[in-house]
Order: sequence, then structure tokens, then C-alpha cells
Amino acid sequence: MLADRRSVDGEPVTSPTFPQPSRPVSGEPGQVGGRDHRLATILFLAFAAGMLALLAAGGVTPVGRGELADPDAYMRLVRVSWLHETGAWYDDVLPRINAPYGETSHWTRPLDLLLLGPASLAAIATGPPVALYWTGVWISPVLLLLACLALAWAVRPLWADDRRLWLMAALFVQFPLLLYSGPGRADHHTLIALMSILVLGFGLRLARGPFDLRRAAATGLTAAAAIWVSPEGLFFLALVYLLLAIRWIAEGENGEARQAERLSVALAVGLACAMLLERPPAKFLVIEHDKISFVHFAAAGLTAGAWGIAARVGGRLATVGARLTLLGALALIAFALLAFVAPGFHRGILGAFDPRLESLWVPRIAELQPQIPINAATLATFLQFLGVPALVFPFVLARVWLGRREPDGHLHLGLAIAYAAFLVMGLLHLRLSLFAALLAPLYVADLAVRACRQLAASRFGVLRPAASLAIVAALYLGPQTAGLALASSRSAGGAGRPIGRSCPLSEIATWLEAQRPASAAPIILAQTDAFGPELLYRTGYRVVAGPYHRGHRGIFDLYDVWNAQVDEDARRIIERRGVDLLLLCRADDRTILYPGRDPDGTFMARVRAGHLPAWLTPVVLPTGLDGSFAVYRVRGRGATASSSAARKGAR
Repeated sequence: MLADRRSVDGEPVTSPTFPQPSRPVSGEPGQVGGRDHRLATILFLAFAAGMLALLAAGGVTPVGRGELADPDAYMRLVRVSWLHETGAWYDDVLPRINAPYGETSHWTRPLDLLLLGPASLAAIATGPPVALYWTGVWISPVLLLLACLALAWAVRPLWADDRRLWLMAALFVQFPLLLYSGPGRADHHTLIALMSILVLGFGLRLARGPFDLRRAAATGLTAAAAIWVSPEGLFFLALVYLLLAIRWIAEGENGEARQAERLSVALAVGLACAMLLERPPAKFLVIEHDKISFVHFAAAGLTAGAWGIAARVGGRLATVGARLTLLGALALIAFALLAFVAPGFHRGILGAFDPRLESLWVPRIAELQPQIPINAATLATFLQFLGVPALVFPFVLARVWLGRREPDGHLHLGLAIAYAAFLVMGLLHLRLSLFAALLAPLYVADLAVRACRQLAASRFGVLRPAASLAIVAALYLGPQTAGLALASSRSAGGAGRPIGRSCPLSEIATWLEAQRPASAAPIILAQTDAFGPELLYRTGYRVVAGPYHRGHRGIFDLYDVWNAQVDEDARRIIERRGVDLLLLCRADDRTILYPGRDPDGTFMARVRAGHLPAWLTPVVLPTGLDGSFAVYRVRGRGATASSSAARKGAR
């Protein structure tokens, strides 16, 4: 249900287009309120927390084995540990990755703080490593529960009846968000989702009410915090600007232009403060496309200027076409100026990629791949990540059409345009499907309630509860369940197995750490850059490469070594970097092959076949490890224990 604009923060009134019964229909879902609603919310959160705990305890996530979900989770804890040990707030160079040179990170400090704070308190009882591990395990699940609460608050201006539980449940089961929010995911994706929802909540209130400086400031500052977490916070900020623009173009009142101008000023102030917290003042003008930097501050300033002109000139424009032309011209001018200040800004994080990465490395990063359903593999991925948003998209369009003459019609039009854009973005890059999943619950919950009400008014009788449950299950869980089933049938045949996934690193890392000389930090060149973060987390070694675009020189050197046609080419890189050990997974003989290279003529193929150069010696591993891994020591480097010590360890 839609509300009159006068009721922004309170309970909205009903809309004539979507009528509401004066009292609950027998058997219809969830008409609760007041104290009952608060109790129901607490019960839902308890149930959701229990489900997340079951994921951890039931082996669905690797937490029960003392592991984390992926390399990013390990790398985040390495980063936070380094901050805790050194206190070097402004220094984001991690010296143990891209060894021996070190590597900067595109991550920012907000999640570091959220991890470090609770871990510091828990460390009093458990010690820092254990405290940080368990904080990392549960940070994303906690943020997911907060996101569910935030969504129930955010969309209050659009709901006439109490559907918050339906909204929270719909968000909780969105596959992209649940995947990024499971136990063991010490990563910023769920924080991005939470901040985006908060921006949406402030933005909806701003776009449907009269001019309010405080709301504009709150929206701008919240958006600045979202961008500080990640530049992906720009997506929901763009949605807010779209809502304001549609209303201003349609109605010609300068209130919306003034709202957008004040929002942009607050955004610029918030970004400036965040930049000074993230980097030293001397680096304020540094431009980085993959983290908060001057380019975002400049964009906020240009946007404020454009909306300021619109607010002062727009009152003289009597037609929709004139206002649309003015706003389009101002946007083009701002875009051109920003392109002059920061070329490549329009590519976002991809603008920070070395061109060679895009052809060599990006194609194997799952979250950067398209999911256009053209075969069984992409269909399975599409159903899991975009199945629910795509299923309800026709209903989104219907809401726009049926509510086109309502006071809040501009809100649904803007949401529909953003929804369509997020669907396209998700099709092009799997990672971006998260943003369609954040809007989908609005329409999934609405459609489920309407369908159940229609069913309640029908003559299904005793079958009504079962039919209602079937409808809700189909809307909430149907597409992702079908996608998981299809993916499971494919994985049973070994399809789509990531390189190195067959070799869990915890045991070999424990053994390597036991062999590491005291106070030494030898360098490992592993089969794949994906091994790097966990090796850093579990040992005191350094690594040549991790799966991060800023460390492209390490990635290229790793690929160059394993693809070398001549052993001497591999040796030059190994000596330049001071590599002590090479690490291979026996169960997976794949690596990244350069186009046109003979896989049997590479350095990796020769090493696996036992044709070792004179400067490389195999390290004897303990029984049990020797069947999973192969380790080689570079002669002349005191990287690890001697061969005799290694043999003693094996015995």
C-alpha cells in the first residue's frame, strides 16, 4: 500500500489503487501490530540466528573445521591482525603479500573497525587469534540480521499494513545476500548491503516529503558512509537521485532540486571526513577508482553544483521536456568535467585493473562473470542469484502502471527503473546481483501477501493453508532451489571445479609453519594466487601473489613462472623475488595457461613430471600430506628446514 506524502515516518494511510480490507480476512497472513509485532520480530530474528548457527554447526560452511569461507575472509583477518599489531592506521601496505615488495589494498577501514572492536573485547578471555577468528565468523551473520531490521524500517513509507516480517523473511532468503552473509564470511559485502538499505530508507523519506534539510543531510552522510565502505554504495545513492529527479521533472517544484542540492553538499562533507579518516591529508587529492578518493568527492561537488543550477533555473521552465533537457545537459557537463579530472571513472573498480588482468585473470573470477542463461551452467547460476528478482519483475512493472496516478507514483517508477538496471548489472557481473536482491523483497513480500489474500477469499477450504504455503515457498525459495539442484547435478560430474579447491590448505600450512625457522619469513610461490591469503593467515611465510587486482605484478610473475617454456625464465623471476619454496596441489594439475602455450611444455608440467632443474629440490612431506601436496625448495636459500630435518618430520 502507498501512503499520502504527509505521512512519512508514521503509519501510512491507504491508497485507492491498492485497497486494503478493513479487517483481516480469515486465514490471511500476518496482520500483527504493536507489542505482538515486536514479539514476532524477536522470534523471527531468533529463528534466523538459529538457521545461521545450523549452517555453521551442520558442515554447510567450513567453520566447524576451523576454516573460513574463502580467501577474502582470510585476507581480511590478516589485514586486521596487521593493524592490531602495528597500529599503522594510514598504512594499508601489507608487506607479506606480493613479496618481497608488499601490496596495497582497495579495502577500507569501516569493517576493520567492526572486527577489531569486538575481537579486542573477546581477546581478554580467549586471546587475540581466537577472538578475531570467531568475530570474523559471525560478523556477516550479525550484519545480515541488522539488514533485515533496516529493510523493515526503510520501506515504511510504502506499506500501509504490517508486512515487515514478510519483508525480513524475503530478504533473509535472497541467495546472493545469504551466500555473502554465512558464518565464516569476514567480508564487506553484507555491510555494503546494510548501508545500501539505510540509504534507501533515508532516500524514500526524502523523495516523498516536503523540503527537509535534516533528511537531506542524513541521506548524504549515510551515502558517504556507504561509499567509504565500498564505491558500490554509489548504486543506491543513484537510486535516490533518480527518485528526486523524476519528481522534479514531473512536477516542476524546486523542493526536490533543493533536496538533491543539500543532499550532495552533505555527501561531499561526509566524503571529505571519511577520506581524512581513511588516508593522510597529504593524499587527499589522490585518485583511486576502487576505494573512496578524490574522484568521489569531486563527483559529489559537481552534482551539488548541477542541482544548485537546476533549483535556481528550473522554476522558470514550464514544461516537462524543458526540465528534462536542462537536467540532462547539466548531467553531461558534470560527466565531462569528471572525466577530465579522473579519466576512466565510469568503469568503476574495473578502471583500476591492469589491462592484462582483464584478459588473463578476470575470466576465472567467478563473481565478475556474466550469468546470462545460455547453457546449463549459467542457467543454474542465474536461477540462484537472479531467479527471484526476475520472477517478480513483471509484478514490479504492474505496480508502476497501476500506481501511475498516485501521489507516490514517482517512487515506484524510480524503483522500477533501478530494479531493471540492477537486473542488467547482475546479468553482466554476478557480484552485482546483490543489488537486485536488495530490492526484490519489496515486491516478493507484497506479491505473496496479495496472493494469499486472494486465496483466503476463495473456496479452497481445508486446503487453504497448504496452498498458501506452496505459494510462499514458490516465491521465496523456488528459483534458487531449482538453481541449486541444477548446480548440484553438474558438480557431481566435476564441472566448474575451481583450481586448487581439491587441496585444503590447513594441514600443509600447519606443517610448513612448524618447519619455519624462528623469526624468518620465507617466500612461497604457490600453484595459484588463491592459496595466498590462507597461507598468510595460518603461517608466518610471505607469498608472491593473492587474488587481488592491485597485486597484479605478483599474479603475472606467478603465471610467468608456471608457464615458462625454459627453466631459466622461471629461475630469473624466482631469484628476483627471493622465492624459497614452490607449492603444488597434486590432486589438481591445472594452472592458468597462456593462449597458444603447449600445456606439456610448461615449467609446471616438467616439475610435475619430476624433470626438475638443478636449482630445485623436492621436500619430503609427512605421510598423508605427500599424497595431496608437493613442495620444492630453491637451492641455496635457507627458507625452511634442511632436507634431513624434513625427512625427520616425515618419519
